[in-house]
Amino acid sequence: MSAMKEVLIQTLQGKKAERTPWVPFVGVHGGYLIGENARSYLRSDETLYKGLREAIIRYQPDGIPIVFDLQLEAEILGCDLRWAADGPPCVISHPLENRSFERLPLPTARSGRIPLIMKTVDRLKAKHPEVALLGLITGPLTLATHLKGTELLTQMILEPDAVEVVIAFCIEVAEIMASLYAEKGVELIAVVDPMISQIAPRTFKRFLLDPYQRLFERIRSMGSLSASFVCGDARKNLSVISETKPDSLFVDENVPLAQLRDCAKAAGISFGGNIPLAQVLFSGSPEKCQLSAAKCIYESGGRGHILAPGCDLLYATPERNLAAIGEMVHAVSYRETGALIASLSAKLPQERMEPYELPDYQNRTTLTIDIITLNSRSCAACQYMVEAVSALIEDFPNLPIVWREHSLMEKQTLPMIKAFDVKGIPAIVIDGEVTFESVTPAREELLERIKRALKRHPRIPPQF
Repeated sequence: MSAMKEVLIQTLQGKKAERTPWVPFVGVHGGYLIGENARSYLRSDETLYKGLREAIIRYQPDGIPIVFDLQLEAEILGCDLRWAADGPPCVISHPLENRSFERLPLPTARSGRIPLIMKTVDRLKAKHPEVALLGLITGPLTLATHLKGTELLTQMILEPDAVEVVIAFCIEVAEIMASLYAEKGVELIAVVDPMISQIAPRTFKRFLLDPYQRLFERIRSMGSLSASFVCGDARKNLSVISETKPDSLFVDENVPLAQLRDCAKAAGISFGGNIPLAQVLFSGSPEKCQLSAAKCIYESGGRGHILAPGCDLLYATPERNLAAIGEMVHAVSYRETGALIASLSAKLPQERMEPYELPDYQNRTTLTIDIITLNSRSCAACQYMVEAVSALIEDFPNLPIVWREHSLMEKQTLPMIKAFDVKGIPAIVIDGEVTFESVTPAREELLERIKRALKRHPRIPPQF
């Protein structure tokens, strides 16, 4: 076993490694490195291989995902996709929406884009045996939402038995994907399920606890290590996720690393994260990125931690920022991170943020709905929160409502978050009041909150 891969595997196994392993989540960013748009990058084994090779050479990772596309299985199962030039595709149709469950053809090694992904695995293993490969699988709740749309959230309340059937099918799909990766010798199989951050712990226990435990047991039986990866504000669910017994748990910047560390250590598993994606890696300088990475390493306690971005790297993330982190990880020991933090903090200028002026909502003649997201084009949880609002507004076109998504890619969004005091994203803010945070509402729940807001608005006549 070569040194770089060994550092990651030792950490995943709970052993003491010589340094913190580094895993940049290179998805469509690999296309950016070789001048390919996201669509062409994700549809060719040649471009996947070239992009990942560039990332390995430039960023010195200990491990790297083969592909980061949470629509891969959905496409095979019949979901239509809308492709983008600078991000992964998004699901735009749901084959099981408004209909009872019917089994769909399960994936095989020849389905969809699976052959080109497996060919990429073979080429990377031959050329870069020193780097561990991560096989990413769409988690059962996110895949079920792809198949059913946001109606799945309502069915969890009204038709729980029907939801169990869909989840069981999605677990079958996950097991097939895991076996395909394991047969190729992929070292770490990560189940990525951003929709978990949108449900309550009791809902997780009701629908996902036992299926996830069986899935991780199955992955271990195949000889691979496992990871649970949840985007969004998953703080409320960290404990129940740990009960599923993955080998590691990855989160994004919505979750404080200290909280993740304590939860993972109590469960006896490793943990990964959580360099901020947009505000640091995409928008920051190399020094700011090194500072953020050093703080993650320092706060981790020096054992059991895998340094990683909060989620799939944005397409045009400056390569100098990621290269700077790779250099730091290999050059600075855990004991030296404190001094590095002090040195970089002294050099970096204090950032100033223009405050966001809250509108005078009471003097408007419309209700204002602001949806705060990472980016609904690349984040499934964000996509379905936006879809919940847009679908409801389409059904009531005469309501005096204006709504807009505010992505962290936009400069004014961070000041908005501070002004609204949003604690977790994605979030829905109605007339300046944070109404839903990291929970995609069921249709009736959202409609009820909109009705209340319309009723108390002084300049809007009765609507219902």
